[in-house]
Amino acid sequence: MFLRELFVNPKRPLLEGGNIWPESEEFDQAIAQHLVNETNRYLKGIKTSAHVIGSAATPTPGKMSGDLDVMVDVTHLMQHFGTKDGKTTRVELEKYLQGQGLQTRKTGVTVHILLPYKGKFYQVDIKTVANAERVRKFHHHTIPQGSPYKGVSKQLMIASLAKQKGYVYSAWEGLFQRTPENKKGPLVADDWDEIAKTLLGPTATGDNIDSVEAIMKSLPHDEGQELLAHVRQDKNWIEKTHPTVTENALVWFKSISQKLAI
Repeated sequence: MFLRELFVNPKRPLLEGGNIWPESEEFDQAIAQHLVNETNRYLKGIKTSAHVIGSAATPTPGKMSGDLDVMVDVTHLMQHFGTKDGKTTRVELEKYLQGQGLQTRKTGVTVHILLPYKGKFYQVDIKTVANAERVRKFHHHTIPQGSPYKGVSKQLMIASLAKQKGYVYSAWEGLFQRTPENKKGPLVADDWDEIAKTLLGPTATGDNIDSVEAIMKSLPHDEGQELLAHVRQDKNWIEKTHPTVTENALVWFKSISQKLAI
């Protein structure tokens, strides 16, 4: 399915987070930058810093997040640790963070940490990728208020659109030519604006691919609807559904029943 198109390594999951530690808490995105600063305090000794991705990259005060997603540049880490590949580099990064007194877990390209901050604990997912400064823009989402779609939905749409136009999209590297064997060919673009121009036309910018709604608006109506219907078939598609009238009625009835019982 489309999710396999998103990665350099098809086995690499897009969403590696979740609540690993029961003591980790949700956080108001109003403190997202404080958590980033605290994460960077632990990374300072290896001369690297975290780039925020996901919804916390454009924080909305009052909006809650279950974990903080950040990226660090694996090339810088390899230079520091003297390692030769990403796998051994992540092992060394995890050892280093454990040496700082942090609880850790390693999955895929991510080293998760349980970050203490002002008497509470928060999960931070540190993703180690090449060209983090550039790639992080692939994971900044400008999702409209009330949108039923998530960042992964945007990524799936871009991957599908790229496939239709003869490309392979990697959420960690950029846009590649698609070979006759449906493999990655030469790199076409690893700049967010250039990816948008390649997929949507010369006047497009990264803003045109920052959300499902933006992509739909940038395409002819019928083409956009066809793309949306196609991607909705993917098992990894995430879309919020609104309660039905029946569901709303049940909630209302339960509320009234509870009040009458008082």
